[in-house]
Amino acid sequence: MISVVPAILALLAAPPDFSKSYFTGLSRPNVTKLQLGAENGPVILIVVDALRPDHLTPYGYQRPTSPNLEQLAREGLVLSNYFANGNWTRPSTASLLTGLFPATHAVERDQDKLAEQYVTLAEILEQNGIVTGAVVGNGNAGSAFGLSRGFSFYADTVEHWQGLPSADQVVELAVPFVRKHVNERFFLMLFFVDPHDPYHAPDGYEDRFVTDPSVKLVRTPHWELGRYSQAERDRMRATYDGAVLYTDTAIGRFLQELKKMGVYDKATLMVTADHGEAFGEHGVYLHAHHLFEEIVRAPLIIRTPAMSTRGAYNHYLFQTVDLMPTIIRAFGAPVPEYLPGVDIFRHLSKPEKVDIEHRFVTCEFHNFGISRRMIRTYRHKVIYADPADEAQFMATVGKKKLLPSVSFTQEQVQMYDMANDPFETTNLFDPSKGVPAGHWGQLLRIVKRHRDMGSGLGVPHVVENLDPETRQDLKALGYIQ
Repeated sequence: MISVVPAILALLAAPPDFSKSYFTGLSRPNVTKLQLGAENGPVILIVVDALRPDHLTPYGYQRPTSPNLEQLAREGLVLSNYFANGNWTRPSTASLLTGLFPATHAVERDQDKLAEQYVTLAEILEQNGIVTGAVVGNGNAGSAFGLSRGFSFYADTVEHWQGLPSADQVVELAVPFVRKHVNERFFLMLFFVDPHDPYHAPDGYEDRFVTDPSVKLVRTPHWELGRYSQAERDRMRATYDGAVLYTDTAIGRFLQELKKMGVYDKATLMVTADHGEAFGEHGVYLHAHHLFEEIVRAPLIIRTPAMSTRGAYNHYLFQTVDLMPTIIRAFGAPVPEYLPGVDIFRHLSKPEKVDIEHRFVTCEFHNFGISRRMIRTYRHKVIYADPADEAQFMATVGKKKLLPSVSFTQEQVQMYDMANDPFETTNLFDPSKGVPAGHWGQLLRIVKRHRDMGSGLGVPHVVENLDPETRQDLKALGYIQ
């Protein structure tokens, strides 16, 4: 007699999939196990600043913002539960390039630079004979903050371009690098900045999705004080979508160049973002400061030379720190044991090895005296904020009224049932009842300790004198005044 108990237990242990509750237009099939083969070829990582997955065609968005990424997804895999570990560029990119959480690498505040003690992805790849290159359009992900270490070729706003580069300009520097190393094992990172505020796009793109051009375009809304009409929010989103389409077009041209050089079919391609973007869904705008889904979710599309399934999506939980071990092992190199992330390829090929019950991802924000962090499982989400440091807040932000969500006297807790409330409309935490029992209470205890787990390890290095070009670029992006 054949026992069905193991099969039943396996079904019970499988992580639940609520992807289509959030990505309501997602139509591709779900695959829960597949093999991905890198074949030791080049790895190309494309990062698009502030790119929301629910504004992309592969995730079911109704506007045709990303036909080239849709084609890539048809040949690859869409990850529907990928989260950024930081909600703004610098800590998120530092996590990507060190494989460490923000509380550990400590690149969290405006003046923080990566300390020398931390080994970067590029340094590890260089040590294993891999040629490394990067073209980075956002200074917050650049050399001014120690994030260029280990790259044999590195182009950012310090020594290239006047002002922020367009997506076409990023591609113009990337193609020669690929051509030069076409017969070598290489890693290349491209960082596009176009969807970032102030919202804009080149002629032919900025108004592509605008239905009423008479509505004023708010190019840079205020984080919390903005009171914008529905029409103004729609105009912001439409212009943002135009910038996404423009970036997708540039990515498409880059992919065509890879095909001409014979690199496309042998390369492992990954497309992701450093964080998302808010358009007033929770009364807040832009990114940073908050940890709602529209800000912490990011896309991840992967295409490898060998795949057992193509054109599907997978709903397992992944996060920024998972990219570094995945990329290192894609080259057949050993992954440092201290890295907290998982190899996404191995995870997908052997999901039964994963402790699903305790799997969670995190995101953090520690700046301006504000300390907020999130813990996210498949079904539950907890956001916790310590009372803000008033001295730091006043020294950086300057006025309490600019961020009314910040409390200086009490901790703040939000709890959301992601299975039944994917858009976080109802906070289930009741402060009058204290810490809830069961799973909610366990997650709250973990997220309250999460900062302490990293503190003591993080050693930031403070940037005292930014170069004029980086300062100008960060001012254009709204990071400094």
